[in-house]
Amino acid sequence: VAERLGAIAKQDITVSRFGGDEFMIFFDRVEDESHLTSQLDEIFAGLQGEVDVAGHGLRIQASGGAVLSRVKDTDVDAMIVKADLALYKAKELGKNSWRLFEASMDAAFRNRQLMKADLRTAVEGKSLRVVYQPIVAMSTMRIASCEALCRWDHPDLGPISPSIFIPLAEEMGIISEISTFVLQAACAECAKWPDQTSVSVNLSAKDFRSRDVIQKVRDALAGTGLAASRLEIEVTETALLDDKSLTRQYIEELKQLGVRIALDDFGTGYSSLSYLHKLPLDKIKIDRSFLMDVTQNPRSLELLKGIVNLSRPLGLSVTVEGVETFEQLKILALQVKPDLVQGFLFGSALSASGIETMSNTVWPFAKDIRTAKKAVRR
Repeated sequence: VAERLGAIAKQDITVSRFGGDEFMIFFDRVEDESHLTSQLDEIFAGLQGEVDVAGHGLRIQASGGAVLSRVKDTDVDAMIVKADLALYKAKELGKNSWRLFEASMDAAFRNRQLMKADLRTAVEGKSLRVVYQPIVAMSTMRIASCEALCRWDHPDLGPISPSIFIPLAEEMGIISEISTFVLQAACAECAKWPDQTSVSVNLSAKDFRSRDVIQKVRDALAGTGLAASRLEIEVTETALLDDKSLTRQYIEELKQLGVRIALDDFGTGYSSLSYLHKLPLDKIKIDRSFLMDVTQNPRSLELLKGIVNLSRPLGLSVTVEGVETFEQLKILALQVKPDLVQGFLFGSALSASGIETMSNTVWPFAKDIRTAKKAVRR
C-alpha cells in the first residue's frame, strides 16, 4: 500500500505513514470539491486488486476520510480529527470507500462523547435499571426462569436502546461494571421470587478475561442469599473465541459454585458443536434467526429439530429465542419440542414485581397447544 501511495507523491502532494495501517495524504492545492473527488477516486482505483506477498495473493481493502479547508481557515490538528471522523463514517457505511467530512459528523461525534459521559455517570450512580424477560416452560406454559436485561432511561433523551449503550460501554471499558450491577440486582430480586423461578444473566466477553468473574458471581450469591442452582450465567460464543482454554477454566469454576451455564445465541458463531462437546454446559439458547421463517421453510424446521435431538443425549436443555407468533409456538410444541421458549409472544420484559406476580400464571396458549396435540394424535 505504501508503495502504491508513494507513487502519487509529488511537489504538491505529500504522502505519509500516520501509524499502524493508516496513511495520510496532504494535497497542497485543490481547485474545488470535484477536483478532490476525482483525485481520491483515482487513488482508490489504484489500490484495488490483489498484491503478491511472498507468493500469497492478498486483496487490499481501504477506507478513507477527507476534509477540504481554505488555507486561512486551516488548523492541521482540527483537519486530522475531521478526516478521522469521515474515515469512521466510511467504515460504518461498508468499508472500501471514502467519505468527505460533513458538519453533521462533528455533531454526531460530540453527541456521542456527551452520551459516553452521561452513561459513565449513570453507571457510577447506579441509575440503570433491570427488567426481566419471561422464559416459559413448554410443558407447563408457566414462567420457569427469566433473562435479566439492562435498561437506561436518559434524563433528557428518554430510553436509550441497549443496542446503542452496550457497545458504548464496551468501547469505554465499563461493560464489566454494568454486568456486576445486573448480576447483583437479578440475584437480589430472584431471592424474593417463588423457589421454582430462576434468573439468567448475560456476562460479556470482557468479564471472562479475568478470574474476577468467579468472585463476582460468588459475591452476588453470598450477598443476596440466592441458591446457586437458581442462577444461570449466559456465555456468548464471542467470549469463547477470545481465549478458549481460560474461558473453559472459568466456566468450570463457576459450575463448581453450583450455578448453571447456558451458551447464548447458539448457531451464530463458530465451532458450535465443539463447544457442546468440550464445555460443561447445562443449556443452549437457539438464536432467533433460526425461528424467523420456520413456518414457511422446511429446512429451518429440520435444523431446529436436529439441534434439539443433538442436545438431548448430551444432557442439555434447549431454549428457543424469538418466539413472536402462536404459529411458531405451535410448530415448536408439536415438532421441535424444546424445553423452554422466550420472545415477544409472552409480552415485553417485566419489572421484578411483575415476574413475581406472573410466576404462577399459566399462559392461555397452554389450552390451545393441548388441543393441537390431541388433533395431531387423532
